[in-house]
Amino acid sequence: MNEKLNHTAVLSRMIALLQAGNFPDLAATLEIIKMNFDENPREKSLELLSMYRGAGSLNDIVFHKDGKLLISENIEFEELRISLFNICKELI
Repeated sequence: MNEKLNHTAVLSRMIALLQAGNFPDLAATLEIIKMNFDENPREKSLELLSMYRGAGSLNDIVFHKDGKLLISENIEFEELRISLFNICKELI
């Protein structure tokens, strides 16, 4: 993922991966943040950054199906996670 993506594109793709990977609660949380991001980017950035720590964090997500790791999905999600972190850090 070489091109610089904006928060909407990153969050949209993360949400799609989370929905497909059976993480509906986290997908719904990110959807709400995405819908309200432009109203207060700094506040939403801080909210997103808080989701990078603790149990059940964005860093804990691992995609698998039938007991097998989904390598490409995990790699893509990691790249998106890093992009989102960097976007949020720039906005606070």
